[in-house]
Amino acid sequence: MKRFRQYVAEQQLEESVIRKGAVASYAAQGKRHGDQAVSSYGRASYQIQRSAKAEVVDAKIDHIATALLYVIDGLIASRNQIGAISAQVTSHALLTGSSR
Repeated sequence: MKRFRQYVAEQQLEESVIRKGAVASYAAQGKRHGDQAVSSYGRASYQIQRSAKAEVVDAKIDHIATALLYVIDGLIASRNQIGAISAQVTSHALLTGSSR
C-alpha cells in the first residue's frame, strides 16, 4: 500500500484547478462577509425602528445603542469583505501571472 506522500508525489497536480480553487475560496469568503454585513445592517435598522416606536426614553436609548453595535459589526464585516476581495484579486493576478 502506498503512503499518501508517495501517492501525491506520483500524481500530476492540475495547476489550473488549484488556481481556480484558491480564487474561489477568497470569493466565497467575500460573499460570506458581505452576507454578514447585510444581516448586521438589517438588525440595526430593526432596532432603530423599535426605538422610534418606543415611548420610554430609556428603551429608546437601549435600542439605539444596540443598533449602533450592529452597525459596528456590519462595518467590520464590510472591511473583512474588502480584504477577501483584495486577496481574491491578488491571488488571481499572481497565479495567472498577469500584471498591469
